[in-house]
Amino acid sequence: MIYDGSRTYSAAEMASETTTTSTMTPGISDNVTSNTPSPDDYFSFFLYEVTVPILYGIVTALGVTGNSLVIYVIVSKERMRTVTNFLLLNLAVADLSFVVVIPPSTAYVFAANR
Repeated sequence: MIYDGSRTYSAAEMASETTTTSTMTPGISDNVTSNTPSPDDYFSFFLYEVTVPILYGIVTALGVTGNSLVIYVIVSKERMRTVTNFLLLNLAVADLSFVVVIPPSTAYVFAANR
């Protein structure tokens, strides 16, 4: 007996439902187009393995560049060493460490777990 949530099927009912006759030649697949990728496969490939890693790469490059420039300017210029700019320096260091770790690992997860 098999229960599918709405009805219980006996072995005889299961055998009668699954027995079908095929008019095709033995060895030829019933579904010839099964090897052709669907448009959803192309879309998900393009989205997860091309677009997302490229966008995360752009975010990483811009984040590293911008935060590195902020750090360079505050550290190298004597008149930029104020209390407010020290707070901005700490924010830039924290953001730089975030941008170096999170987007590349997230892009890898998107591309690898497909």
